[in-house]
Amino acid sequence: MDDGVELVSRYMEGRHSQDVADSQVRMEVDYEQDEQRDSGVEDEDDEDEDYELEEDIEDEDISAMSNVVAQGRKFRSKAWREFVPIQVDGEVTEGECKHCSAIISAKRGDGTSGLRNHLQRCKSRATVVEALNHMNASLMTPDGVSRVWKWDPEVARKMLVRMVVLHEFPLSIVEYDGFRKFVSSLNPSFHMITRKTLKNDIEKDFDEYKKSLKELFGSAKSRISLTIDLWTSNQTIAYMVITACFINDCWKLGKRIIKFNTLETPHTGLSMFNMVLKCIRGLNFEDKVFSITLDNASNNGRMVKLFRENLVARNMLLWQGKFLHQQCVAHILNLVCQVGIEYLDPTLTNIRETAKFIRVTGNQKEQFADIVTQQGISCEKSLRLDVPTRWNSTFTMLNIALKHRRAFDALERQDPQYMYAPSAAEWDEAKAVCKLLRVFYEATKVISGSKYPTTNLYF
Repeated sequence: MDDGVELVSRYMEGRHSQDVADSQVRMEVDYEQDEQRDSGVEDEDDEDEDYELEEDIEDEDISAMSNVVAQGRKFRSKAWREFVPIQVDGEVTEGECKHCSAIISAKRGDGTSGLRNHLQRCKSRATVVEALNHMNASLMTPDGVSRVWKWDPEVARKMLVRMVVLHEFPLSIVEYDGFRKFVSSLNPSFHMITRKTLKNDIEKDFDEYKKSLKELFGSAKSRISLTIDLWTSNQTIAYMVITACFINDCWKLGKRIIKFNTLETPHTGLSMFNMVLKCIRGLNFEDKVFSITLDNASNNGRMVKLFRENLVARNMLLWQGKFLHQQCVAHILNLVCQVGIEYLDPTLTNIRETAKFIRVTGNQKEQFADIVTQQGISCEKSLRLDVPTRWNSTFTMLNIALKHRRAFDALERQDPQYMYAPSAAEWDEAKAVCKLLRVFYEATKVISGSKYPTTNLYF
């Protein structure tokens, strides 16, 4: 899937549809609504005055129990709620049991006694009814009031897809014997799907969500601003994520991730331009772009230049694209803070080596924890390593280390193998720089907000 399966985690609304044989026509609608609005020919079957479900279970609890309509013929019998009508030459002649897939004769004019008799004998249905009765009897709200529970296999399958995508489980999880038995213990009527079907469901839901994005942006009355972020993982794989921000009809700030992809080398402005342009064309909002916010790297500047020239030539940008390129303030603050961090390089090296030292073995971890307790240090956070390319993680590491200063000194006295204790002068420098960095740290948190506008905070 070109746009990445990550987008599926922002889950789409709707319902799944199942393929049935070409000879079967199935439409499920609400029974009560059909009686009020349908004007088709009524079924000649009796109205099942003697047909009743189990006393302790509601009609709507049975899997997919909804009334059926086929080519203008409305089935009034409740029995049809548990059968799929099978047509031959446009006439319903049989019904397929939704519980055990048995085929029962149901010609027009013969009534539904055959269907009802089968439901009384169907062992699969009996198992479902027993399970539902048990669950309905045990479901209680926090205040002790019974709650009616409705089993919907489509919702269950939708939640299965969401779980696999959200937690990045392998598709083969649906074939694990332990997982199948676990699901069966929760509800024996759920028919587990195969990994191929799961894959198809994920791709289908992704396509449906992408379609909903097109509709969302197509009906948007505001301009749309883009933010683009690029980074390289520990596996030296480059990624690009594009987020679209807009104001909805209720004047609320909205945002959607519209692209999450690996970025092929070379990471030139031209390759980035092609990817961004293809993305917004696919979602059909080229004429609604207002601005792009990204770092001030040279390839980013080249990409924005190409993007501006392309849209201006087609009269799609306001004010000839004067406000198209917005610099990322958080990135500017990052550059400023990196200079201050470089000043503390010797001290930071000792702190990093100390963090590595106490993590080598479990004994050293316990030793340092005992020293922290002996020194009466009440800091709830333990010493951690930073990510050198993220200055805010370096600030956090430095801030925690300052609170453990006495533990560093005690470790130096107690363990002759420990050679990384900062000097008193280095601690004083670290304290001074940390005080300055805190201001930038708080500012970065404010301007990095995603649920409120931030432009007004620094203009």
